Amino acid sequence: MLATFHNHSVWSDGADTLEALYEQAGRLGVSLLGMSEHFCAYPDGAAVAGYLPADRIDAYLSTLREVGQTGPVEVVAGLEFDWTEAGAEWVRPYAEGLPLDYRIGSVHYVAGEGIDIDASFWMSKTQEEIAAALGVSRSQVSRAIKQAREEGIVVIKLVPPTADFGDIQDELC
Repeated sequence: MLATFHNHSVWSDGADTLEALYEQAGRLGVSLLGMSEHFCAYPDGAAVAGYLPADRIDAYLSTLREVGQTGPVEVVAGLEFDWTEAGAEWVRPYAEGLPLDYRIGSVHYVAGEGIDIDASFWMSKTQEEIAAALGVSRSQVSRAIKQAREEGIVVIKLVPPTADFGDIQDELC
């Protein structure tokens, strides 16, 4: 069985309609298609570009259920809930109260910085700066990088300098 659960449509920040994603899933041999639009709740009800607005959740779920009845691919409804330092209390009623088949919890921002949106922000930082931005110790950052490298999530490539540094350059290459 081929299944996929982390998918976004035009209901949030995706490029395709639910119908188009459903058809593509069928062509690719996907048996179970989970849709998980981005959702973030703010106390003032503000909508954020690229996120499913709270007042459209019912329409999204209804449309998703209708699409799932059109063919052989099973469709399950989910949402990707964005967690922010102050937002847990605002998101909880949605996460616990909606008729969803599954939920994805994501951390996209820490200390106001997008941690998975613009990698160049993090690439320009030292481990000390990353630790400070995340509010953790440098050793925690080092351990996380090491674990991510061991699990194949992060690839660290050393690029030797172009100048001749003799033994050091030979060791790096």
